[in-house]
Parts: sequence; C-alpha cells; structure tokens
Amino acid sequence: MSKDVSKNSGSLVVDQVFMLNKQFVIKKTIVARSVSLGVFFLFVIFAINLQSSVLALSKRLNLPAIDFRYT
Repeated sequence: MSKDVSKNSGSLVVDQVFMLNKQFVIKKTIVARSVSLGVFFLFVIFAINLQSSVLALSKRLNLPAIDFRYT
C-alpha cells in the first residue's frame, strides 16, 4: 500500500512539473511573438517616417523627388 502511494505521488509531481513547463513554454512563445510583432510595426513606422522626411527634404532642397510609393 505504501509503495502505491509513493508511486502515485511521484507521478503527480512529475505531471505537475510537466504542466508548469508546458505553460512556461507557451507563455514564452506568446511573449516572443508579441515582441517580434512589435519590432516589425516599429520598423514599418520608422520606414514611413523616413520616407516622408526624404520627400520633405527633397522638396525643400528642390531636388527631384524620390517617391518610394511608386517604386
């Protein structure tokens, strides 16, 4: 009887550790995906700002405009 109880409690602990590990891995992947998505959107915003500043600078200096919208 005591052997069965120790076996069951050990497997319960192992199951709980596996569940915690699984939850941690899931949380880690969610954080990694959201961070990469945020970096992507920051890059897009940076590219749009760069494009508008290049257009404004070319108009100010009377240079032929390089319009990236049509390339």
